[in-house]
Amino acid sequence: MKPYFTTVTSNYDHAVTIRYDEMEVFYPHWHYHDEYELVYIHKSSGIRYVGDSINPYQPGDFVLLGSLLPHIWINKVGEEPKENTELAASTVIHFQPKFVHNGFFALPAMKNLKDLFDQSVRGIRFIQFPNIEEHLQRIQTSTSTDRIIAVLSLLGHLYKHDQYEFLSSKDYHRIALRQRNSRLSSIHNFIAGHFREKIKLDTLAGIAHMTPQAFCGYFKRKTGKTVFTYINDLKIGYSCKLLIETELTIDNIALQSGFNSTTFYNRKFKGKMQLTPRAYRKKYKLFNGYKN
Repeated sequence: MKPYFTTVTSNYDHAVTIRYDEMEVFYPHWHYHDEYELVYIHKSSGIRYVGDSINPYQPGDFVLLGSLLPHIWINKVGEEPKENTELAASTVIHFQPKFVHNGFFALPAMKNLKDLFDQSVRGIRFIQFPNIEEHLQRIQTSTSTDRIIAVLSLLGHLYKHDQYEFLSSKDYHRIALRQRNSRLSSIHNFIAGHFREKIKLDTLAGIAHMTPQAFCGYFKRKTGKTVFTYINDLKIGYSCKLLIETELTIDNIALQSGFNSTTFYNRKFKGKMQLTPRAYRKKYKLFNGYKN
């Protein structure tokens, strides 16, 4: 998960752009950019990383991301390629910083929308937002002034929507503007590819060209988490996907997620999610009416 800085719009005359993506795999790099981003998932499931949050996602996932907030939606996690697999699909809206940071949003009447963008620094997931596809279709088919009006209408509804959650923690250290960190990138890449295996501290320290003690301090400063907390959070995020999408036993899910002990898995899962894996599966499926 290399944290690429990307430029997502080539025409800076367009303050707001919208696109519909349909592909086998979403953009596969941990990345960030100047633009604010609104993402709606039509088809796909997997693990969503936003800042220091790691959570499963399903169709209907709807998230607003602040400028420079690192993120990635991973819809293929340790899966073998399959024939006739349904393509992943999303709608993405990008807001140029010049759209957000201008005199218009400084007007008293626009304070609510300015607050919404300010809060997006942590990432915001909107839950059970009504008529979202109608809003997106209106924006997609509009041009020029009509598009901006449709966008402002959607933003106004988002601000008033009272079912939401912040994703990244308050103390998450955002990546500085256009700063690259190849050492941390290599560590993220290795962990992302091996989190279900036993990862030794000496291996990670070797990738970073540090002593184990120095590496532990470095990782904690950069991410706000110990390295093994980070790895366990990634395992738990993957296990959430299995709890939602399969009927595997809790024992099997623990093993497939990289935990050697179901007892340890249950304790770590409850510590992060505030309920047991079994209760999480039951609550999610009851709340979402989910069917395999």
